[in-house]
Amino acid sequence: MRSSALKFLDFSELQDQGCYDKEINVTTLHDSLKWVRFVINLYTQLEGSMKALNFRSLIIFSAFLRVFLIVYGEWQDTHMEVRYTDVDYLVFSDAAALIVSGKSPYKRSTYRYSPLIAFILTPNSFIHQSWGKFLFAASDLLVGYFIRKILKLRGVPENLCIYSVIVWLFNPFTFTIGTRGNCEPIVCAIILWVIICLMKGNLFQGAIWYGLVVHMRIYPIIYALPILIILDPSLFKPNKKPIITNWNSKHPKTHLTLGPTKSFNLFSRSRILFSLTSASVFFLFTGIFFYLYEWEFLHEALLYHLTRTDPRHNFSIYFYHIYLNYERQFSVLEKLVSFLPQLMVQLLLVFRFAHDFSFCFFVQTVAFVAFNKVITAQYFVWFFCLLPLILPWTKMKLKWEGVFCISFWIGAQLHWLFWGYMLEFKGKQVFLQLWAASLLFFAANTYVMITIILRHTYSPVFNLSQKTKSIDGMVDDGDNLGGQQNEHAHLDEDDEDVGVEYMVHDPNVDWKEMRPRLGDCYESPAQLRPNIQLKIEEFRKYMRLWTVVPSGGDVFETRYGYIGYKVDLATHTCTCNLWKLFGIPCVHGQAAINFIHKRSNSVHFFLVPQGQICCNIYGEHTTCRWKQLVVKG
Repeated sequence: MRSSALKFLDFSELQDQGCYDKEINVTTLHDSLKWVRFVINLYTQLEGSMKALNFRSLIIFSAFLRVFLIVYGEWQDTHMEVRYTDVDYLVFSDAAALIVSGKSPYKRSTYRYSPLIAFILTPNSFIHQSWGKFLFAASDLLVGYFIRKILKLRGVPENLCIYSVIVWLFNPFTFTIGTRGNCEPIVCAIILWVIICLMKGNLFQGAIWYGLVVHMRIYPIIYALPILIILDPSLFKPNKKPIITNWNSKHPKTHLTLGPTKSFNLFSRSRILFSLTSASVFFLFTGIFFYLYEWEFLHEALLYHLTRTDPRHNFSIYFYHIYLNYERQFSVLEKLVSFLPQLMVQLLLVFRFAHDFSFCFFVQTVAFVAFNKVITAQYFVWFFCLLPLILPWTKMKLKWEGVFCISFWIGAQLHWLFWGYMLEFKGKQVFLQLWAASLLFFAANTYVMITIILRHTYSPVFNLSQKTKSIDGMVDDGDNLGGQQNEHAHLDEDDEDVGVEYMVHDPNVDWKEMRPRLGDCYESPAQLRPNIQLKIEEFRKYMRLWTVVPSGGDVFETRYGYIGYKVDLATHTCTCNLWKLFGIPCVHGQAAINFIHKRSNSVHFFLVPQGQICCNIYGEHTTCRWKQLVVKG
């Protein structure tokens, strides 16, 4: 079947219109067209296969890496003094063995987790002692799959998805945590699955998993408030999925700050459903295990983490104060001083970024860890699993700012580890130096978090409204509104001579019939205002910067750096949404037309006393736009 995208290459029709020399061999051109069409389709199929192969190869290589580390860890545990296996894994295994023998897992000292973790590790006792490590490593890979899933749901190009997944799968902090036997990858996988459920509108399933993950690890409770905020009844309707905003959409800053409004309904159906379901799951598991293990479970698995203070050295800025005063009871004021900053920062971040909830979860977690009274290295995994979800929206360049942030954060951590080594292994009295290192590490966390916030492009996950968008007359920053277009578009206030635009789109208009319709209009680009002429020239210049990649049939992907838009020449649409909005091909559409060797013939501007008509002609198709001119006093 002949591709409708290639109808622009029908040279015989253009020859009849006098567009080409009559001596051109039309048969040869059509034969060449068949070859071009074959090459494009073949390239598209190969590109799709390579994308899938790349991700599969990434997962397979990551799996082999984790299997190797688990096997190597068993060898190191046997032959070397320093064990590879995390001490927590030994605690999990002992607790699982107690369950197999019919006893309470809390008979094992320092087991302060949900009995669920011990239950899923019971095969350690009768299959192999490394069962749990393989389970955690598999969860690690599942996190990578979920990261790609979330980014694809938001329309992120495949290459960016791959880069983001690499940040998780090949992060030394993450692939060693699971293979050493830490349970955090399971928690991370569940949190990402909750995000997927929310994006797909599966509130009931998402609530079940959210209640479960809060039961397993209490810290995800900090995500409850942003989840309740995004469960707006206008977004989550019965039997309808919420519209997800495309990754390259940009939003005015006025949408950033959220405040209480009259339309906010705390007792909406979606909020009640999610709250009751997640709370029921949480209390169901809590009740079952309280029945089995009584107060011992309640204290060790839940209450301990709410009141935990650790006199041993850790990354927290509070550790030295706790160390000096561990023997006495802390006053209410002291507890409040350590809790209030954390609470205030959490509330500020939630009410600032809730609708961009992937980013909100990330900065919440970073702040929660940085301000916590106890910080260990495994806590970093909590926000590392969310970091890949925000990378496609960051304006931070790896060189130099990104390298500096990474170096500052790792350098501050290594500086702390040096003093920790001097204290623990050399027996030196370096508590003050270690506390100063904790302050430096806190400063590094704060600096990196603020830098990430400042370089982040705010992008609500769901389309919040269908209000008019601010559109630059030169660059296409439109939103993917899921097929719902605005009737009007307002240009930037800086444009002194342009007011409201009204679009007239009739692709069947013949160019020969257009001139009589224009009446007394006259073609005079020279009489346009200088800034409009400048924008026209810049538009043409920007069109040449976009590279075009065939995606099959009439669909093309136009790219400029890490920015990408999908163009469908058959339906005259682009994910920037401006082709349908204005009725003329956007810069990405024109780039796609150029790719198949049929340039847009010309862009004609006709001035009339009331305004301006812009006609774009490509082949036999003509699209026109009426622009009402408003000259400001």
